[in-house]
Amino acid sequence: MSSLTNILSTFVIQNPFNKQDVAMSGSTTDFDWVLVADGHGRGLHKHVLKELFLGMDWDVVLSDENFYKDTIDEDGEYTSELYQNINNTSIDNYNAKLMGVGCTLSVVKIFPERFECYHIGDSTIKIYECSPESVTRIMKSEDHDFSHHDTEILKTRKCGLEHPFRQTNIWIKSEGGVKTKDIWCPRVLDAQNVTMQPSFYVSFDDGSKINMSRALGHIPSSDVIENFKKEGLELSLSQQSLTKKVVPRNPNKKYAVLAATDGLWDMVCNEDDKFLAGFICEDSENASQNIARFAKARWLQEWNYNFPGRKIEKIVQDERNVDDIGIACAYC
Repeated sequence: MSSLTNILSTFVIQNPFNKQDVAMSGSTTDFDWVLVADGHGRGLHKHVLKELFLGMDWDVVLSDENFYKDTIDEDGEYTSELYQNINNTSIDNYNAKLMGVGCTLSVVKIFPERFECYHIGDSTIKIYECSPESVTRIMKSEDHDFSHHDTEILKTRKCGLEHPFRQTNIWIKSEGGVKTKDIWCPRVLDAQNVTMQPSFYVSFDDGSKINMSRALGHIPSSDVIENFKKEGLELSLSQQSLTKKVVPRNPNKKYAVLAATDGLWDMVCNEDDKFLAGFICEDSENASQNIARFAKARWLQEWNYNFPGRKIEKIVQDERNVDDIGIACAYC
């Protein structure tokens, strides 16, 4: 129970091979907050951002109204404590901790009169207006994925194979380092059926490729950064400011707030909104745990896979392929 009488709930189901999701909540005197983050990357430092986030004082970080901005001052330092902390995790040698390592971040600050939503990556935020008669989704964050307008902008970059200091050489020629040919991802049609939809991979100058147009982390090592400066080349980086959206809140109405990683969203469709909001409204204290278990059951059930140009296949996922599932929600 929070200081503002909102009921906050968080829960994470970790795949033992990944363990990169974070779900957290808290309260200040002015607002409550929930957040999720979904890490990606491999190697010795794949958990560095998860460990950073678990150790941060988010009450302090989020109390800065500009925490979400990657603004750099005249001394070359980040003004936001969030970005200061991320930048300080990188080390000054070739094997920088955040080369090839990054994460999403989605935050909702809950005030008496409004919701402030911030996100980078594809950990979607949804807000529902609830009544005994109906559930209405009033907000959904715009993921930085294949359908985001970033994609067309990225295709115009002078980057990718044009840069002589890239740390990977696996890219065939593509538009600005955006590869879309033969790249697909699943999309749930309903509770039994899945199809495939176009997706992409984006090449950034830390040497990584990710299926998002923006994410935190993916910071090149200092020698790569210096080489780009010497050649007068502009680095193409995934880390930018979080996207902010403010949603008005009516004090006479009830709301369900849900921020989750793609371990949930990859297993649901829009028609499932009523179930997700129902978990929050009907058993708010256990909502995140119930939603996470619902998502895992979806991962492990039998699905009808409708691949384009193929016969329908019935597929059951191995439990080792279940993604991490991070859930943070609020009933207010």
